[in-house]
Amino acid sequence: MASKKVGGAVARNRARRLMKESYRGVERQIGPGKDILMIARADIVKTGCAEVEASLRKALKKGGLL
Repeated sequence: MASKKVGGAVARNRARRLMKESYRGVERQIGPGKDILMIARADIVKTGCAEVEASLRKALKKGGLL
């Protein structure tokens, strides 16, 4: 989910694409039956996919999902 706080339509779409792609990298490790809610912050537009995926992995490990 990306709100208008992230930026304009182009920035929000980039944020969504980055989150979707980073989720695809860890999707198989999570397993079925779990729902994950990701909320984009304004800084995501400036980062790359590898950084977003690393951040997602860290959050999932902290939550006990990985």
